[in-house]
Amino acid sequence: LYPLHITTASAGPALWIECSANDAGSTSDITLFSRRGASGAGQDNDLLSTIFFRGKNDAGTPEQIDYASIESKIIDASDGTEDGQINFKVMDGGTLTTQLSIGTDNLTLGDHVNIEINTTTGTQIGTGANQKIGLWNVTPVVQPSAIANITTTASSGTLPTANGSITI
Repeated sequence: LYPLHITTASAGPALWIECSANDAGSTSDITLFSRRGASGAGQDNDLLSTIFFRGKNDAGTPEQIDYASIESKIIDASDGTEDGQINFKVMDGGTLTTQLSIGTDNLTLGDHVNIEINTTTGTQIGTGANQKIGLWNVTPVVQPSAIANITTTASSGTLPTANGSITI
């Protein structure tokens, strides 16, 4: 059925690719190459390759189910202006659904996806002085500088009804 089929009964890695090159460059690379027929020319919206994560469900006679996948796609095959996309899919109510898509100028989350970020200590967004965040069709702006501290002085009484002045 498949040109290469590896079967093992042990838990752990079933395939190990190792490179011993003394080099800081990328090694042990895997290339999934796809082309259309003899010409090999790709076209816009061609799906290139998909990695499936398959298991069996708990039916009376268990069926093989693709519970997740990583899919690559050509968005624009034009020479010199090529664009690509990668989609992360998960099984959602019986349908393999794209929940995260990364394109050339966008990152798209699927519908009804909740965002959870580090539930232990929290995560800050836009903490760098030159980072820009824009919401609801508003032009992104650089984070504004901090406002000066408020100084309060009182000559008598207690705050908040002190006899004195407040400097902002």
